[in-house]
Amino acid sequence: IASNTGHLLGSRIMDGVDPSRIKSIVDRMLAPDMLAEEGVLTLSRMAVRYKPGAYHQGSSWAWDTGYIARAMRQRGFEEEGKSLENRVLKLVAREGSMIELSVGLMPGAFAKWDRTASGKNKHPAATSVKDVKDPQMGMNRVRQPPQKDQAWTITLAWRLLLERGWIDPPPPQGSGLKPWQIWADKTAQDLDKVLAQKAHSG
Repeated sequence: IASNTGHLLGSRIMDGVDPSRIKSIVDRMLAPDMLAEEGVLTLSRMAVRYKPGAYHQGSSWAWDTGYIARAMRQRGFEEEGKSLENRVLKLVAREGSMIELSVGLMPGAFAKWDRTASGKNKHPAATSVKDVKDPQMGMNRVRQPPQKDQAWTITLAWRLLLERGWIDPPPPQGSGLKPWQIWADKTAQDLDKVLAQKAHSG
């Protein structure tokens, strides 16, 4: 099973469906084989193709988890959705950036993780390495590391902080460009501080 299943919760396909079926999807996304310290895994740990930290085969994407979390809340599973959102906020607070994806740490791993360390414990960012045979170049090693600051992670974090009242709301529509620029600059400056203070308290 993959995180794609959780996206059904945000679809009108599920409108009018028996609540027990909706709950079964929520429970499945929160099952131990699908849940990482940072959020929902792209692929179950029980899947044949699962590889820890692989780009789409076992990593955890902030936007993916955020989408599923919001859909859970819209379906009435407020606490379950918020718990997933908290995982994403804790990740970006600990990483110190709006990282694209993460390896999918086992529960409790954050407590043992030191972002300043070297070697395998340095950070939970996923990196997929693949050897590709290119007709022109021969063997080519392709790396797919996560983007350090990814737009969809930034927008997710800003939305969550706004919804929780942790940052000031933006100016009203029609205020002109300058007030929006001032708000965006101030929010960007305050973001790391707010996350450091608030994310770990949930």
